[in-house]
Amino acid sequence: MCEVQLDFENQMFIELLAQDGMVVLARGLGLERLFLKFLKLYSDHHQLVLVLNTSPAHQGQYMEELLREKVDHLPRSITNEVSVKERETVYQRGGVVFITSRILVVDLLRGQCPVAGVSGLLIWSAHKVTETSSEAFIIRLFRESSKSGFVKAFSDSPEQFMSGFCQLERVMRCLFLRHLYLWPRFHATVSSSLATHKPEVVELRQQLSPAMTAIQMAVLDLIKSCISELKTSNPAVVGDG
Repeated sequence: MCEVQLDFENQMFIELLAQDGMVVLARGLGLERLFLKFLKLYSDHHQLVLVLNTSPAHQGQYMEELLREKVDHLPRSITNEVSVKERETVYQRGGVVFITSRILVVDLLRGQCPVAGVSGLLIWSAHKVTETSSEAFIIRLFRESSKSGFVKAFSDSPEQFMSGFCQLERVMRCLFLRHLYLWPRFHATVSSSLATHKPEVVELRQQLSPAMTAIQMAVLDLIKSCISELKTSNPAVVGDG
């Protein structure tokens, strides 16, 4: 991931850090970069932060970036291959923990995960949270036991909030969040930041070899023959153009 931090990226981070909420970005504006900054911030054994909805591929990518940035207290991942005793050790160790929703529900209900010791939740792909999802149940349990813990949600699929009636409102209610941070491409800060860091376009043209040229001409002849045959058999289907 690029080291350069754009103005709108810094503003997004500051806003979400200061006040819990859900941030919704236009696709391609670097949601992974924003999420990585929070992972780096909370990679500290003095607090326990649980991360939901991330795939193994995303987790591996974040681990590589945190290793490259020489983060000491690296995140841990809890899957069904981790025993109950090992999970309790991971919780006690603190820091960032990637965990599946199914396992976390079980640990919360059995009291194996110390809710009072959880500093907060980071919810990836927040648009997938519904009234009947495990994530919504987890957040409810967390909010009932912890009034000071934070919940921060992330999504780069704004179109998902347009399906159904009041979909955005329902998701916010499931997340127990009141603040929404929208960052479309036409946002003034985004537009100005991207304008000063325009992409460099390099066009490369490869000269065709004689054999490649012969193949290209043969394909064109075949296309012309097919179109001519279609015109002859059914003039109504293929026009003069």
